[in-house]
Amino acid sequence: MTQPTGGTPPGESGPVANAYEVGGLWVGLYHEGVVFEAGGPGGVGRDGALGMKFWWWRPETGAPLSIEGRRLDAPAPPLRASISYGYEQQRFQSTSLTFPTQGCWEVTGRSGDTELTFVTLVLVKQ
Repeated sequence: MTQPTGGTPPGESGPVANAYEVGGLWVGLYHEGVVFEAGGPGGVGRDGALGMKFWWWRPETGAPLSIEGRRLDAPAPPLRASISYGYEQQRFQSTSLTFPTQGCWEVTGRSGDTELTFVTLVLVKQ
């Protein structure tokens, strides 16, 4: 699992311990690389897919963000990303990622000329 680099994303007043940064593109990672926990944040869709919010900070204000992902440990449909509107004048960007199955996932975000990839475990922990 990808480990946080820490640091202070743009616009934040102090360090974010679980932040991961590559080339000015930042994402908030979940504790110990596990994205989903039963009874915690996130939700399970009728199709069994697991949805979770992820927060990003772009390298430049208004630079579009795209996100894609694939499961590494077994065949699965691709990750679905919902990128919220209303953040165009900020570097911060709220998103919701929907993982069709549990497993080990590689997620890639792109903004401007910057690409950030992380690996995380999507697992419903009881």
